[in-house]
Amino acid sequence: MLGAILGGHNALVYLSWLLVIAIHVYLFRTRWGLRLRGIGEVPSAAAAMGANVSRYQTAVVILAGGLCGLAGAVLALGSVALFAENMTAGRGWIAVVAVMLGRAHPFGIALACLGFGLADAVGLRLQGQGLPNQITDIAPYAITLLAMIGLGLRGAAKKLRNA
Repeated sequence: MLGAILGGHNALVYLSWLLVIAIHVYLFRTRWGLRLRGIGEVPSAAAAMGANVSRYQTAVVILAGGLCGLAGAVLALGSVALFAENMTAGRGWIAVVAVMLGRAHPFGIALACLGFGLADAVGLRLQGQGLPNQITDIAPYAITLLAMIGLGLRGAAKKLRNA
């Protein structure tokens, strides 16, 4: 069973798993990662401590753009082996929700992405059971909407407790 789960993937899938670990180590185990997290929270305080805020921000934007390009390459070449217009079908917004659900922590984001991937796979399986593809295609988006509602309710409950 483990071979079926771990085998048969594109090399970029394994690279993404390694990147989650590497980014976690960088952000939480190095001085530069601590600076980067500080710049993300309060740039003026990080600048007062001597960090070059614009250099860090520029480097992170370039790295993020490269990772987004890699994700697009996986989508276009890894899954279907061709490019088609609107092939992302709103998956970028699902990625934004994954970051929110994962609370901007690499392992939390990876777990949220696995959950959304599972919802997508369940939608494909349901399509094989005879359900119309219009209904099964909404599975990841319905899960995303429910997750956002849950986040909103959790935030509202926290505000009520603190009031």
